[in-house]
Amino acid sequence: MHSLPDPAVRTRAPANALGGSHRQTFVVFKRGGMGSVLASLPFVARLRECQPDARILLITDHANRELAERCDIADAVMGIAASCRPMSAWQHARLVARIRRHAPSVFFDLQMHTHRFASAMLAAASGARHRVGFYRPSDRARQQVFDTLVLANMFAPVHDLYMQMARAIGCPAPGAMPCLSLRVTPDDEQRAGDLLGSWLLTDVPLLVVNTNTSDKAVERRWPLPLFREAVAGILLHRPDAKVVLIGTAAEFDHVEQLRQSLGFAEDRLRNLAGLTPLGSLLALLRRASCVLTNDSGPFHFSVALGTPTVGLFGPVHPDHYGRMGRSDRTVVFYQPMVCSPCVHVVSAPPCGGDNHCMKAIAPADVEAACLRLMIGGDRAARAGWRFSPSPETSTDAGSALGVWHRTVQNATLAC
Repeated sequence: MHSLPDPAVRTRAPANALGGSHRQTFVVFKRGGMGSVLASLPFVARLRECQPDARILLITDHANRELAERCDIADAVMGIAASCRPMSAWQHARLVARIRRHAPSVFFDLQMHTHRFASAMLAAASGARHRVGFYRPSDRARQQVFDTLVLANMFAPVHDLYMQMARAIGCPAPGAMPCLSLRVTPDDEQRAGDLLGSWLLTDVPLLVVNTNTSDKAVERRWPLPLFREAVAGILLHRPDAKVVLIGTAAEFDHVEQLRQSLGFAEDRLRNLAGLTPLGSLLALLRRASCVLTNDSGPFHFSVALGTPTVGLFGPVHPDHYGRMGRSDRTVVFYQPMVCSPCVHVVSAPPCGGDNHCMKAIAPADVEAACLRLMIGGDRAARAGWRFSPSPETSTDAGSALGVWHRTVQNATLAC
């Protein structure tokens, strides 16, 4: 067994890790839902800022490929099949061969919570001269695979953890979070407009509501009766506003339950679940006066687009994934529970799906936040979650905290 390293011990200077005059190739491996992938892309933008001559290859699920390409920060995006099952030996060998053809200089493994064994095996076989990945204290295998390790602290803002990876190869600490441009085209806006036609005029306030989450963590859903109470209050206070409900085709019936429960305002609601491909969804979110959403992909899309957003958190701590976007346009609700966060800690929630952390969010507070944002209020609701102060990311001497480098000679962690 190997003890954890002293953060002050530096066995390899990061600035020298990219020595040499030839063009570097960075492989960035990130699987997961669209929201999770989008949260990692400012890191890719930071790599581009610090190493403008490097070639960046992003590897992600096929479903995320269009999203990554809309950000225009990677030289190439390689899509792989999404699956809850481990890759077969044949799939692994084929992917390794594709990666090795790019002769990577550095392999960045951004898997923090899922697919971690498979990603570590890919990094080991990639042929990259340097391998950077996340680790937890129990990750003995990953401590052997990666020569640079970043502590996967689930209570730290995820974007700060990604930035520590960039600093591990010599990038200076960013003065501000890199700006991520999420491209929405005129065709996207036209298709979104065609879905609603004359029902939604240009000057009509629009609330977009997402009641869904990934099937992998449905306990992140705010109960439909609470959504109903908040949306009903908004419709009553804003008789000029209209509401669009979004989701995938598989989520149509779930979304339809909310629409039908608001029958008193039927002519002011539309269920577009399954009808909005990514471009149309982004155009719709950008058009919105406010977006009300669970902790899921649309939350990350909305804040990236700068749309006023109300996010609902529970099984995932908002300090980890909720600190995105402009503070004056984003309100997060979260009620601390002794069992929260649980999503990234246990294989099944201790509540058995009876998500008390979500049920504790008061509809009246959510309603007030949406109404304030819809009229351009500054900070929408003081009842919103107050984030912890931004964590320190450097020692007094300027070294990146939570980053360790392994010696090459004996393949063990410095201690």
